[in-house]
Amino acid sequence: MHPIDCLISRVMNLDGLPSKRNPAGIAQCRLAVAVTRAFIGAQCTDKSKQSVKTSLKAAEVVAELAMTAPAQRIAIEHGIDLLEAIPVDAIHSGQFREVRWPQIQSLVAERIATLTRQREQRRKRAKKR
Repeated sequence: MHPIDCLISRVMNLDGLPSKRNPAGIAQCRLAVAVTRAFIGAQCTDKSKQSVKTSLKAAEVVAELAMTAPAQRIAIEHGIDLLEAIPVDAIHSGQFREVRWPQIQSLVAERIATLTRQREQRRKRAKKR
């Protein structure tokens, strides 16, 4: 299985399947983050146009995944940051590092903060009842 497909699978399983919300399921998701990071890093060792393109595409797929509700929930509930799967310093693109990466970080942080606020508001409403 491709490392990014594995990461997607682990995120969706950890979020969606109660039977996976255990130490083994959490460890599998963390390992998938590390494997994806190694995969993207390996793509970055070659500075050819194709390798740069592949690493940028992989980084964008991980970023898109990190912006999903399941990824945000596992970030909050299990402390798993999918953006750790992107070896930013290894990617041979100044445009990515200087422009796109800060955008990705900001978007993911905003979405996690929004979800955190929504959960807190629900808790407060539930306490009032």
